[in-house]
Amino acid sequence: MAGTGKSTIALTVAREQYQRHHLGASFFFSRGGGGRSSARSFPATIAAQLREFSPELKKCINDAAAVNPRIRNLMLYDQWKKLVVEPLSHMRDRSFPSPLLLVIDALDECDDGALYGETAFSALVQCLKDITTIEGVEVRAFVTSRPDGAIKLGFQRILNKEFQKFLFFTISRNGLWMKT
Repeated sequence: MAGTGKSTIALTVAREQYQRHHLGASFFFSRGGGGRSSARSFPATIAAQLREFSPELKKCINDAAAVNPRIRNLMLYDQWKKLVVEPLSHMRDRSFPSPLLLVIDALDECDDGALYGETAFSALVQCLKDITTIEGVEVRAFVTSRPDGAIKLGFQRILNKEFQKFLFFTISRNGLWMKT
C-alpha cells in the first residue's frame, strides 16, 4: 500500500473541506517525522486547530486547558476527552457548520507502540469512535492507513452504526481495486 497516494488523497480532502469551511482539524502522521510520528501530540494538535474553527469552541478549549493545567500528563484518551470531546459537546446548542471533518493521515505510521500503558492504536481508534457520539454536532473522521493488523482489529472492534462505510483497497499487478 506504500506509494498508492493515500496522503495525496487525505491532503486533497483536507484542502477541499477547508475551502468549504468544514475542516475542523488534520493530523498527518509521519514515521520518523519528530512530533508527527507520535500520538502524544495528537489531542493537543487537533484541539489547537479546532480553536481556530470557531470563537465559541476556542473559549471551551481554552477553559478546558485552564481547568487542567497538567493535561499533557494525562493518558492520550483522557486528553482527547478534555480537549476535544467535551468542548465539542458544548457546541450542540450553537450555530455550527456541519458536518465537521477531521482528517487523519497515515495512522499506521504512528510510532508509539505503547503509550501511557495503552497502545497508541487502540487509544486513537477509541478517540475517533467518541467523536461520532457527540450529540447535536456532526463530526466525521477521514482516516488513511495501511491495513495493519492492530489497526484493522481496532476498527473491527468498534464497527457499528457510527462507522457505516469503509473503503478497502486491494493492490495487485493488474491494478488498484476498491471494495465498499
